[in-house]
Amino acid sequence: MNRNKIKLRLFLSFLHAIWLLILSFWLLNWQFVHWDEGEIIQFGPVLKKLILNWETKPPQEDLMFINVSHDYQLAELTDEFGFPIGNEAITDREKLAQILSILGESNTHKGIICDIRFDLPSSQDAELEKSFKSVERIYVSNHLENNIPTPMVIQAPNGISDYPISGGGFFKFKYLINDSIKTVPLLLHETLSNTTFEKAGPFISDGKLNYLNVFLTDLLVRPHDLFESENHYFYENLGTLLFLPKEDIVSIAKDKIIVIGDFEKYDKHSTLLGEMPGPLILLNAYLSLATHKNKLQFLEIAFLLACYFIISTLLIFPEDPIEKIIRHTTKNNQLASAIAGFFSYFLLLILTVLFSYLFFDLLLNVLWLTFYLMALDKLISIYYKKKKAA
Repeated sequence: MNRNKIKLRLFLSFLHAIWLLILSFWLLNWQFVHWDEGEIIQFGPVLKKLILNWETKPPQEDLMFINVSHDYQLAELTDEFGFPIGNEAITDREKLAQILSILGESNTHKGIICDIRFDLPSSQDAELEKSFKSVERIYVSNHLENNIPTPMVIQAPNGISDYPISGGGFFKFKYLINDSIKTVPLLLHETLSNTTFEKAGPFISDGKLNYLNVFLTDLLVRPHDLFESENHYFYENLGTLLFLPKEDIVSIAKDKIIVIGDFEKYDKHSTLLGEMPGPLILLNAYLSLATHKNKLQFLEIAFLLACYFIISTLLIFPEDPIEKIIRHTTKNNQLASAIAGFFSYFLLLILTVLFSYLFFDLLLNVLWLTFYLMALDKLISIYYKKKKAA
């Protein structure tokens, strides 16, 4: 092969590497994880967090958790005509109003995520609404119905806390929905960092830096850190906490992010690292944004570009070393060669994703990229065969 052909193919490999990079971020912007891809990309977090223990958790003095799983009251359910049809358990709003009133007297906390639904009325709503008005830097979970935030029975600062469940569990969090609807983690980060995020193509931007809008969330704080770890965070049931003197509650809450929600009973989801309460998912989505884990980095992009360039050269250059090994080991059996070819690209992508996650906290979708590379490899092989025959 002459030098000009080599230069041309290297140039095409570079262009294709750029295309793979664009395709990767486009796939990452999908909220859903397909098929069993979750089990495939699970290896990265398990290796990094559970085996190598490469993670830095927020200090104990930064977080406080208030569990409402054991503090319920009954709210009356009515049909479309207003007739009572039964009761439904909701969070005890009298106790919630009490704790918020205590926190609102000093407002020395850093911020509050209140992951509780307020879609059914109660007799304590007026008092609760008054308590919400006294508390600063608090955001309540709301939900979308037909792409519109649902009405709440109380007036309180709120954001969306919806996230898709796909492939049997939670994988990705979307910060800005439909280009303008903001989620609780995004609103809290905007308030605490004094910034405003807007849509910037497939990304979100604070005016200075671009961030991934859809992110395979880094699950930094897990149930183990609340219930089992020797250095666990402050965690208490709402009713039990109210037995403490006011000054003790204020002292505990000072300078902390407080997460209020159901940590033990109903609001649980499967994730890459096991079962996790919904309030923890919201907290981890906030921490990923606050610690810039979903920020686009030059080294991250350069690393991916280099990996994709190597993969592209294996595609574009005929009879590359991997293809020769596959042909030799499969004795030119077409089906065996195709299967081996699929797994060779799959392995290369897995290694790329693994190192990307270990050093940049970025997990990428791999299955669709593998199918794409395999199909393109087949087309290029057909082209070279026809050219050789001609």
